[in-house]
Amino acid sequence: MGNTSSLPTPQGYSDKEADDIRKKILTEHNRVRVLHNEAPISFEEKMNKSAQEAANSMARKEKLETANTVYGEILYSCSGTAVKAENVVSHFYNNSQRGATNPQLTQILSPNSRRLGVGISRSQRGTLYICLLYSGSGSLEPQADHRSNITLQYGNECVKENKPLQAKSLNENRAEILSDHNQYRAKHRAAPLRFDETLNKSAQAYAEKLAKEDKGLAHSDSARSGKHGENLYCASGHPPTDSSRAWYSEIANYNFVAGKFAPNTGHFTALVWKSSSSLGLGIAQSKSGKTFVVAQYSPPGNRAGQYVENVLPAQ
Repeated sequence: MGNTSSLPTPQGYSDKEADDIRKKILTEHNRVRVLHNEAPISFEEKMNKSAQEAANSMARKEKLETANTVYGEILYSCSGTAVKAENVVSHFYNNSQRGATNPQLTQILSPNSRRLGVGISRSQRGTLYICLLYSGSGSLEPQADHRSNITLQYGNECVKENKPLQAKSLNENRAEILSDHNQYRAKHRAAPLRFDETLNKSAQAYAEKLAKEDKGLAHSDSARSGKHGENLYCASGHPPTDSSRAWYSEIANYNFVAGKFAPNTGHFTALVWKSSSSLGLGIAQSKSGKTFVVAQYSPPGNRAGQYVENVLPAQ
């Protein structure tokens, strides 16, 4: 995320705790944005600094007050432990799905929002204060709230929300896995992936085939033919969202100097391959309880002679 030592010290949290929470809040933003076909957002260090200064000020004064910046903002406070700091985005999202007017979600989903700043503090009384800053012109005051199709309108933009999804539905798992992919890719200077519906259908069909057969992992014919890249995951007792972390963990085995394929690094290199731009995800469970995850990438990665320019060291 950058040099967190340059940020104001958060009140009530260690620097590491605050940094971990910031990252979780960013992940939650992008999980929700993907569900509504909005591009991922990323941190801006000067916005993090402004947000943290505002959060510290609110905690000292024990009240919400505007950060007085040029950015869009969401301010939030909560006494006790009803809402953890890292779950604030889910809190706004779930309130909207229950029918509550929610201009905060309008800001979170704004297509104009491209950069994010997060500040968190806890007052001496134990009250949690959060300041979220956004680059862009998303307004916190919706001009209309048409509950028939849950549309929040502001300025000249309009965000149309999909129907509520059950927790950990296929689309929610897909969104979280995509968000994880893009966080890892950002570390290696690779652009975010976007969903491709053709790949989603292909990956889902193959995940269901693997789950039905329940014989382990073997690459699809389309992947073996080079039509697309492919990562496979199978586990019992683990959620499908663990797949990205498992694949990325192979970074420990990768030799960035040599820059070539190895059997124990292929999942990692496919995940961060710079030239890949589209992703399809399939998730299915077998009768024996195993979870199968299929990720298909286009253009495909792991091309001989192209590793050095496509698998970059982490920043």
